[in-house]
Amino acid sequence: MLFALAVRLSAGDYPGPAGVAVLAGLAAIVGGLLLRRGAVVTIGLGLLGVGYGSALIGKGLDPAAGLFAAGLVAVAELAFWAIEPGAAVPLRRAATGLRVLVVAAVVLGAAIAGTLLIAVVADPIRGDAGLGIAGVIAVLAIFAVAAVLVRSLRDGLR
Repeated sequence: MLFALAVRLSAGDYPGPAGVAVLAGLAAIVGGLLLRRGAVVTIGLGLLGVGYGSALIGKGLDPAAGLFAAGLVAVAELAFWAIEPGAAVPLRRAATGLRVLVVAAVVLGAAIAGTLLIAVVADPIRGDAGLGIAGVIAVLAIFAVAAVLVRSLRDGLR
């Protein structure tokens, strides 16, 4: 819900579509959690992303985008953790403590990476073709990491 409020507060010229997409995303995530269906949660996460993206229409680059990315990663990690088999593990177990540390590290990494990318993109490019190539490689690396994470989630939910 905090994510929805943050999207609404950061909305640019078109807050209505952003709000609808975020509310639909939240409803899908809640439905996916209740039904214990990863596909429904994934649709909800996608709708949250669409809502945030549509909130930026007419606004330009959002300096808090890295924090939104970290929030979305946190929501995804916690939602999939909640629906995976054996999710009712007591918090006192060492495995749960390790999982909390891993989730926290992933969320912190997303916040740092997102903030650094925004900082790099916010400055006008003064480099040559090498800087452009580095940017393309960075985007490809992000997609590769996302593909590995999606595959590991899919393999883990089987």
